[in-house]
Order: sequence, then C-alpha cells, then structure tokens
Amino acid sequence: MNVEQFRELCLSFPGAEENAPWSEPEYQNLITYSVAGKWFCLLDLDNKFCNIKGDPDQILQLQDQYQAIQPAWHMNKKHWMKILLETADPATPPHHSTRSTPAVAASSSRISASRSDDLAVADVPDHLIRSLVTNSYNLIVASLPRRLRP
Repeated sequence: MNVEQFRELCLSFPGAEENAPWSEPEYQNLITYSVAGKWFCLLDLDNKFCNIKGDPDQILQLQDQYQAIQPAWHMNKKHWMKILLETADPATPPHHSTRSTPAVAASSSRISASRSDDLAVADVPDHLIRSLVTNSYNLIVASLPRRLRP
C-alpha cells in the first residue's frame, strides 16, 4: 500500500481527522489521524511507515510473521506497532527500533538482532493493513465516551 492510499483509508472513517501537530522541521513529515482528538494512527511521509494501535498478543504474532511489522517508533511498543508501507528509499536513513523488554529481546522466534529497519521490506498485504487500521480506529472509538463516538 502506498502512502496516498493509506491516507485515503485513514480519512475514510467517520469523524477521522488529519493533523500535522508539530512545527519543528524534523517532525513536519509526521501526520496524525485521530477521532475525537485521540490518535489511531501516526504516519511518517518521508520514511513511509505508520504506527497503529493493536492487540498486544496480535502485535507479537504479526511481528513474527511479517518483516515490515515492527515495534512502534516513539510509542508504547506493547500497544502500538509500526508498519512499513513501502520499501524505504536507500538514500533515506531509517528509524531504528529495538525491542524494549528482555523477554522479547531474548526470544529466538522474534526478529533477530541482525535484522534492522534498513533491511526490511514492505511485505504486509494491503487487505491486512486495511484490517489493522480499521481495528486501530475501532479500539480508539470504543475507548471514547458514548457522547463523543461518531
């Protein structure tokens, strides 16, 4: 899925809003998607990845299954995952992510220490990305007071 298709998907949800909340030059490439002021997605336009909320057990399973699903960049890695949308331009330096807990880092079934973002490819099927983004949106909506739900 390319970035433009991803943006269209995020904006297709009821009440979804797109924002660029940071004025600092190094963060101007970041866009958030929210409902009632709560984020369900962060999109990095330059590095072509997103962070979305998910079920903690499912996140670990998906990280085992797909090289392009990794611990979320600058987010709670238990509840958020990073998905590479397109293989990054080799000239663009990637954001490196590391596992934060000893149990996860020690697990041999997880991503090996030798695998880094610069070797990762966008291997997640579009239908799965759509499903995961929908789930992220639904998790946020379910956490909202009823009066704020779209």
